[in-house]
Amino acid sequence: MLVRLVTQDKDMIERAKKAIKESSLDLTLDVSEDGAELLLPGNELISTIILVDHNLPIVPAEELVDQLRISGFLAPIAMLVDDFYDNASNKIKISSIVKGASLCLGRDFDPKELASQFKDLLKMVESEKRIFQAQEKKKHK
Repeated sequence: MLVRLVTQDKDMIERAKKAIKESSLDLTLDVSEDGAELLLPGNELISTIILVDHNLPIVPAEELVDQLRISGFLAPIAMLVDDFYDNASNKIKISSIVKGASLCLGRDFDPKELASQFKDLLKMVESEKRIFQAQEKKKHK
């Protein structure tokens, strides 16, 4: 299973690597600075979990998530947001979900916390696979 992390934050990349090790699941980390290659045809069919850093400097993260959903991505997308509890942060979280994020996690996540989230995200992947297979079956009837 592929975990795609969209960020330029080196510390976040290292913590994601630790989380994958701690999860003891068969996961591989792929890092992208802007997520552009995710929008290439065929990528929506790859079993994956996508983590998007909300603080992307090049591409607005919410627009990337919106484009992924428009492109047909069914995979769970976790938006990594600043962990503040003010109105501005709440608006970012709500907007991220509206644009297609499956959930929001804190940007300064603990690797153990993310490792436990992988199990829930994998359940979402399996659910999305069943939905996709059912849709494909309907197309071929």
